[in-house]
Amino acid sequence: MGRIHNAVKEDFAPKTFTKQEVGLKTKSSYREIPDYVFEAILKERQVYERNRNRRKGEFQDMDYICCSNYGRARSKGFHCRYYKQLLAENGLPDIRWHDLRSTYCTLLLKEAFNPKAVSKLMGHSKELITMDVYADNKGIIADGGRKLRNI
Repeated sequence: MGRIHNAVKEDFAPKTFTKQEVGLKTKSSYREIPDYVFEAILKERQVYERNRNRRKGEFQDMDYICCSNYGRARSKGFHCRYYKQLLAENGLPDIRWHDLRSTYCTLLLKEAFNPKAVSKLMGHSKELITMDVYADNKGIIADGGRKLRNI
């Protein structure tokens, strides 16, 4: 779920602009999920079925597993408030979720992990994308790996 690139909000029904089905960007974006994620999806499916059976008249059966109690899709930013609350409660800096992905990738490369393996983890179609975007060629994060090990 997300917002269609270059879309105009006025072209959509109220409260649906960021709730559009959008495909993944590249073929390499399709990856296998770990067993623990699949188990969590199965638990969410049970919640979905309970809500669907309990709210027969008003439930919108759109077959989304992670949805409201009434079957409606959540916007892509729905969980952001919980993430931001978690950061605040733990005295962590207010950073975007995507920044964690970037930091993870940069630190792996800084610690001399195989760039091809890192590229695969990130779901990039080519190793060149990973190296171009995340490799710290200027030494900006010179001691990031040492600090991470000391945590």
